[in-house]
Amino acid sequence: MVETYFAAPYVLDRMRSGPMAPYLDALAAELQSQDYSRKSIRRQLRNADSFGWWLGERNLAVTEITDEVVGSYVVGMHRSARAGSPKGYRAHNGRGLPRLVEQLRRSGVLPTAIA
Repeated sequence: MVETYFAAPYVLDRMRSGPMAPYLDALAAELQSQDYSRKSIRRQLRNADSFGWWLGERNLAVTEITDEVVGSYVVGMHRSARAGSPKGYRAHNGRGLPRLVEQLRRSGVLPTAIA
């Protein structure tokens, strides 16, 4: 499914060799079924891939993802300014991560969140 959104061999090689590789096709299929645009799906796949590599740099497995880990990843990102939002809004790289985490929970990779 990832091949539907990326053609460059080096991009596909990176995505197919990263920590998130086993989960990208399912994420793409879910986003496609929810009628996300091609641009948005590509962005979210790249973001998931980047997050996976970030996890690897910190010796964290995908199964160790928590809301706190996601928060650590996102906190270092530049926030874009927006009128009416004094703190700005989260960078595009961080916006799709809650969706990824929820998809990993639904598929049993991560434990269900405790409310």
